[in-house]
Amino acid sequence: MDRYVTQSSWSSQLIDEAPTAREAAFGLMRQCAINYTGETTPPGCLVATGAISCSSAASDVQRYLADKRRGVEEKLADRIAKAVAADELPPDTDAPALAAHVIGVIYGMSTLARDGASRAKLLGIVETAMNAWPPERAAD
Repeated sequence: MDRYVTQSSWSSQLIDEAPTAREAAFGLMRQCAINYTGETTPPGCLVATGAISCSSAASDVQRYLADKRRGVEEKLADRIAKAVAADELPPDTDAPALAAHVIGVIYGMSTLARDGASRAKLLGIVETAMNAWPPERAAD
């Protein structure tokens, strides 16, 4: 698991390097859609779906993966909160809820990919999910 998580830790860098919170969320979902439908990799995401329904014998793995999932969500929520503070997003934007929405979409796409969803279908889901994003505020 450590090796897989280390190899797939691109999400933090993407969130940090995106010029806006909106682009961070969009980029994260888009890259997941691409990764989940790679030709040389299994569909979906091990972090998103691995060990979710295992027995209690795998509770340490379940906790480990849950911590990794929470970490990405918290990082995105922090990025969104900074965007609100910088007046990039409306002041009433609920950063934790918006981050949870993005992460929920990502984990749903992982399941759909495992069930055979195409890249085009997942990218369409990303576009639809972005319709829930609050409007960016105009720069002065």
